[in-house]
Amino acid sequence: MTTMRHPRLPPARTEDKMAPAITVRPKAMLPETCLLELELQTSQLLQFLKKAEQFYTVFGQLARETKSYQNQSEKNL
Repeated sequence: MTTMRHPRLPPARTEDKMAPAITVRPKAMLPETCLLELELQTSQLLQFLKKAEQFYTVFGQLARETKSYQNQSEKNL
């Protein structure tokens, strides 16, 4: 199995090549505490994304209203 290295990193030393590659265990093999932590982080990420979406919506509406106001001001000049 070939491991990918970042292009800016120097070539791997011999002892690095002998080190085992990092493996990702399937969800079923993770300890219960890891699963709970993963669920918590996922929940927090979803909350953040919802807030970001709300901000984007409000900011977009504000930008449209500002543009409309600027256009009205230019027409009135």
